Amino acid sequence: SNMDFDDVVLLPLFSELLLTAGNNYQNGVEMQRQIDALTGGLTVQAIVEEIVDAASDGSYVVPTGQNMVTKMIVRSSCLASSGCVPMFNMIKQVVFDADVQKQAKVIEILKKMIDDMEDNVQ
Repeated sequence: SNMDFDDVVLLPLFSELLLTAGNNYQNGVEMQRQIDALTGGLTVQAIVEEIVDAASDGSYVVPTGQNMVTKMIVRSSCLASSGCVPMFNMIKQVVFDADVQKQAKVIEILKKMIDDMEDNVQ
């Protein structure tokens, strides 16, 4: 992965931001309404997989946690009978046109994530 190890913890924030921040054309609420109207839903999920090396004798080497593959998975669905072009346009807007520079939205998402973590601890 080309991502720094320290930045991996930001992937869930980035995934959420892609879906809720909106873009240059519409805010997050309008974009979510359009996603609901045109698709069977749309999700963005970060996946981090650790790379486990094998030794010369075939045994596994204990990973250091520094070697990994990071992936952003985008899932959606559409009806072929009505055409899937609107769904692909929405995916383009979410992945490539998202306004990820919205500091207020980032703070809102972080507060929600912290609340969720605190709920899990209690």
